[in-house]
Amino acid sequence: VGLSLFFFFQAEDGIRDFCLSRGLGDVYKRQALELEKGDQTLVEEFKECKQIESKVETINVLIRQEKYSTALSLINEVLRTCVEWRDLQIKQIECLAKTGQAQKAQSISKELFVECQSNPEFLYARGIAFLYDGNSDYAKKMFQEGLRIDPDNKRCREQFKNIKKLEDLKDRGNEAFKTNQCLEAIKLYTEALEMDPNNRVQNSVLFANRSAAYRKLNKNVEALHDCNQAIELNENYTKAYLRRAEIKKDMGDYDEAIYDYEKVRQIDPNTPNIVNLIRGCQQEVKKAKRKDYYKILNVDKNATEADIKKAYRKQALKFHPDKNSESEEARVIAEKNFKEINEAHSVLSDLEKKRRYDSGQDIEEIENGGGAGYSGGMDPSGIFQMFFGGGGPGPTMFSHSHSHGGDDDGFPFGGMGGGMGGGFPGFFMGGGNPNVKMRFSRK
Repeated sequence: VGLSLFFFFQAEDGIRDFCLSRGLGDVYKRQALELEKGDQTLVEEFKECKQIESKVETINVLIRQEKYSTALSLINEVLRTCVEWRDLQIKQIECLAKTGQAQKAQSISKELFVECQSNPEFLYARGIAFLYDGNSDYAKKMFQEGLRIDPDNKRCREQFKNIKKLEDLKDRGNEAFKTNQCLEAIKLYTEALEMDPNNRVQNSVLFANRSAAYRKLNKNVEALHDCNQAIELNENYTKAYLRRAEIKKDMGDYDEAIYDYEKVRQIDPNTPNIVNLIRGCQQEVKKAKRKDYYKILNVDKNATEADIKKAYRKQALKFHPDKNSESEEARVIAEKNFKEINEAHSVLSDLEKKRRYDSGQDIEEIENGGGAGYSGGMDPSGIFQMFFGGGGPGPTMFSHSHSHGGDDDGFPFGGMGGGMGGGFPGFFMGGGNPNVKMRFSRK
């Protein structure tokens, strides 16, 4: 070094840092103290040197224990004193990469590249920085170069092998998913996830892929969990947000799906079809706030016109207030249900209103669009009378006697007077014959 031991502490800061960075500071200070016994400044600086030495030992232990965040804090602290300590900077690159700061790690490695490119430990750290940023091809080149310089370098060799194995597991998992072998795909993705918990970018992809496999098996809880994990590891992963939105839609949570779609639009406004996806969810939210007429009539959303008529007859008879008069409370409940049943029928039996209802329009919008229906002012009992003919549901109508025969619903009709007056085209009534059943024409 060409520096007198005695004058070590009179040297410029850059030279002193150079000595410290090579572990020479302790030696110089110790010998300087022998020459200048009692110099309090040297005593204090010697203590500082011992503290740095202790911190570096702790850093090495923390890295072996994979406590990279704590190690990084200590590294940064020491580097404020020993600015050009290359070995410590190499450890800094590794810890940055393994705490989700891969791009910052790459930036520091770029500054050191010319000086350290023949150092296998530097090449390992630089490879990790690129691997954890999703560039496994360049990372493999760094590990291979490290092995060329030092064929016995254990860390470069193991990391190179791990990349090859992880890529194989991922590719096999993808192939299993494509061929609908979802359980096998989940197994392979899980094995890949266990290989390197610190590789945030790669693991976010694996979680998203495993989520897709779970969703294909209709396991939405597991699929949602994996999407959450993918987003936690990579908050800008649009594919994971899109997948989570689809899962939320499957679960009927359209408000949360809108949140995810909006997040995608914020990250990448040019995402294909994103505006239509948001509008579709907003429409579903509107639908959810309306009465579910299909549920009220107890029919499927794909029910035919005949299914709707049949369901209305059944529900109207079941909940007619005159049939539920055993108590005032029962009658009030029946009146409410009877009213909703007629509302549902007035919309779902009208093809145009049904189309508008299915498209997500509000009930008020539908009724304002014209057409006679319950909400337009018709009394629900009037609809019932038009549908079943004549007067209200007397005892004969609600009798389950089989002496008159029964229709296919098990609800016999008797004592029905008159015709329908054109109120419900598509079916007709018999006259006053109690044995004549209601029939529906087929269009």
